[in-house]
Amino acid sequence: KVPFFKYIQFYQSDFSSIKVKAIKLEKLLQNEKKVSLIDMDIQGEEINLVKSEIETLNKKVRAMYIATHSKKIENQMIEFLEKKNWKLTLHLKGETLNKTKFGLIQCQDGVQIWENKNLI
Repeated sequence: KVPFFKYIQFYQSDFSSIKVKAIKLEKLLQNEKKVSLIDMDIQGEEINLVKSEIETLNKKVRAMYIATHSKKIENQMIEFLEKKNWKLTLHLKGETLNKTKFGLIQCQDGVQIWENKNLI
């Protein structure tokens, strides 16, 4: 038995994280024919995952809800996914007050909802 604290990484900024074993999205979805929605909040790695797993996403995933963690990532996601035949159906910009049908929403992280036009 290994003590839980062995897996915790502490930082000078008072933040901490826990190391976990990662698996490729392709492997995670290998037994799935189609996936209705992926809810992605992976702390700045979202564009890297989407780029590396775009073939799997195009074949199997109908929609993605993505929390973006910088304006650069927001823009990269739009540029990349539009070229891959995905449709941006909602974009709430991070660190901004966004006008929605429900009123004003202050977002720390950005929010993007994408539909896969390859599967619609």
